[in-house]
Amino acid sequence: MKSHDALRFQLGYAYLYNDITQVAGDDPSLYHLPAAPKNSVNAGISWDIAKLPFGILNAKADYSWRSEAFTQARYVIDGGSTIPSYSIANAYLSLDGENWLGRGSHCHVSLYVRNLADAQYLADPFGSFSGLHAIKMTNYGTPRTFGVDLGVKF
Repeated sequence: MKSHDALRFQLGYAYLYNDITQVAGDDPSLYHLPAAPKNSVNAGISWDIAKLPFGILNAKADYSWRSEAFTQARYVIDGGSTIPSYSIANAYLSLDGENWLGRGSHCHVSLYVRNLADAQYLADPFGSFSGLHAIKMTNYGTPRTFGVDLGVKF
């Protein structure tokens, strides 16, 4: 491990231009791509903390944010649903090593926390029946989750 390889940064931004110009028999300004945020950002940092005799110890964190998005293609002025903007942060501590099980194996053990701040966010709301006064269904995103990930490649 070279010292300049030990710390890595990643940053991404996406912008979605959504301009529906024609809809047969309706006002195109009321239409949007459903579940498609206009802006989204992601960032990450990874640090190889130490090179040990049995593998490399690594710490990693990532963050993502997405802007508000519509739940349906046609926006209903009286009660049209949106998915509010939200952000998620995750953290990982992992150990990667070679030949733990022999024969050229590559092994990986990782402890993780996903949704570090325990953010409550809408993952998949269904609002297409709001004009019919039907019950709206909503699926929330996964709450804070702790776990262990094990992997072996031969």
